[in-house]
Amino acid sequence: MLKDDILLKLEKNPGRLITGGGLAKELSVSRTAVWKAINTLKFEGYAIESLKNKGYRLNQNNDVLSEYLIKSALTTNFLGNTFEILETVDSTNQYLKKMNFLLIDEGYIVLANEQTAGKGRRGRIFCSPKKEGIYLSLFLKPTFPISDLHFLTLGIAVAVAKAVEKVCGFRPQVKWVNDLYYNYKKICGILTEATLSTENNAIDGVVIGVGINTGTVNKNVATIATSVEEITGKKGFRNHLVSEILNYFEVIYELLQSRVNKGKEYILNEYKKRLFLVRHQVWIIDNKMEYLVTVLDIDKEGSLVVRNDKNEVIHLRTGEISLKLEGVKDE
Repeated sequence: MLKDDILLKLEKNPGRLITGGGLAKELSVSRTAVWKAINTLKFEGYAIESLKNKGYRLNQNNDVLSEYLIKSALTTNFLGNTFEILETVDSTNQYLKKMNFLLIDEGYIVLANEQTAGKGRRGRIFCSPKKEGIYLSLFLKPTFPISDLHFLTLGIAVAVAKAVEKVCGFRPQVKWVNDLYYNYKKICGILTEATLSTENNAIDGVVIGVGINTGTVNKNVATIATSVEEITGKKGFRNHLVSEILNYFEVIYELLQSRVNKGKEYILNEYKKRLFLVRHQVWIIDNKMEYLVTVLDIDKEGSLVVRNDKNEVIHLRTGEISLKLEGVKDE
């Protein structure tokens, strides 16, 4: 379509003016057709400036998800080689899980501008307002043991944290096991879901979902959540953030695949640097029981090491408990 061709020209020259006449000549259409296509793009949310007798330019803070902009910043071998950008979906994880894993390549990515039934851990809803976040799911076919599967969750948390640090300029912290926080408010949630073979209990495929608040936070969760825009005062991070998350995570994932122990060691070192629960008291919620403990560390298998009120040291495994930081509201 003409509007897609024009958008690609503008995306390749962010912040630079391109004349309507130049676009019309290059694309073999009338200037009126260019003008109509530009207006359609503006209506779709693209931040395009029109300057009389000078031309058009795409604002560098444009925040509409773009395949070209994402792929142009990728340094990956396979992550993001194929992906879809959806306007609205119930859940990007559910969308991917409905696919035939035998027919899609490892590294397949699904992005959406809105989720109507975004998923969190333990059946919770992840609030996913339209164009106010990154809602991303990726598909993997890991070959390492099932017992190490939870390192994918730790690894993607590290990748997201590193990407935010690089692109947005602030340092989020990790709340064990799968949330990123800034100033005691949640900014990102991660959900890892594996499908196992019924024949040999091997991993058929893994879908990892990442939800990052980038724009305005829903008023219903404003007391416990924050966003990139609230922290930085700026928009325009979504495409670059997606690219860097994939860049960082592929390095981590390939290390896990080729040298699993080395990969685990790297993930734990980077994860510990960003863990903000150490020396805090937290509420452990295990089934219907709640008890207060002090966080000591993360062990070599990614378990949370805590001390209870009987001075007993306990190692808590991923997926068995929820955490509620003492003095801080939790989602």
